[in-house]
Amino acid sequence: GTIGGIAVAVTDVAAETRETTASITSAGVTAKVVHNKVTAGHNSEITVGTTVAGLGLEAVMDRNAGATNDNEVSVSRALGTLGTLKGTWNKTDAATPVTTKTVELTRGIWTASWSQVDSADATTKLEAKLSF
Repeated sequence: GTIGGIAVAVTDVAAETRETTASITSAGVTAKVVHNKVTAGHNSEITVGTTVAGLGLEAVMDRNAGATNDNEVSVSRALGTLGTLKGTWNKTDAATPVTTKTVELTRGIWTASWSQVDSADATTKLEAKLSF
């Protein structure tokens, strides 16, 4: 349902491991919060996104009970007939933190990407995504 303009949903409301989601879009900004109870404790994820001057901006903070935490920021832009260019930076906080940088260009079914994890050699790939 909706409470004060905020969409609220609960999955498995009677279960100990239920999940609650709240989302709102206002003034061009979309925010979503997801919380769920698991055996190890509580998980939560917060996503905020908007578009400014043709740039898609998104930040995600993910906190996991007794496990790793992720922080991710991405910027994307449509480049006319060339496709959509997207850059992503992700940091996973674990016993050994890991930082990943990715740049992708998507056009139709094709995605070309460059990715680097920490200071390791970067990888490039070209893939086609098909649905049947």
